[in-house]
Amino acid sequence: MFQTTDSLPGFLKDQLSLPTELFTPAPELGVVTGTVVRPDTSWRIRDSEVFTALGWTSGATVAFKHCANGYRLRLAPPSHSGLSARVDTRSRFVLPRTARDFLHAAPCEPLLLVADTTTGEATITTLSTIYLTLKDAS
Repeated sequence: MFQTTDSLPGFLKDQLSLPTELFTPAPELGVVTGTVVRPDTSWRIRDSEVFTALGWTSGATVAFKHCANGYRLRLAPPSHSGLSARVDTRSRFVLPRTARDFLHAAPCEPLLLVADTTTGEATITTLSTIYLTLKDAS
């Protein structure tokens, strides 16, 4: 962050002084990565880089929990009995029908998968949901 005595180079090499006491520091974020995934016609989702970063290996069960704009995903405990999918040997899982119906996702429609590697959780939603959320916010 900038200190009150810091300045930034401005237009035509003038210095811009920033009153930093007006700004609050941003909250600390974990390591967040996002990717657009496109399920195949069998609704399988594959992103081995993100899955590996989250610790989702072959045979792992991923639990789905409904959230405001989609589903939050995390490794399921052995006693989990809710909505879930199993990661196969090719680092893929099938998006459950309940999740597809809730997201109003069409086959092969791009989905946004945002992963927080510090918590091991991910969120999946449609790009149209993100668009509508941003449109309503403006």
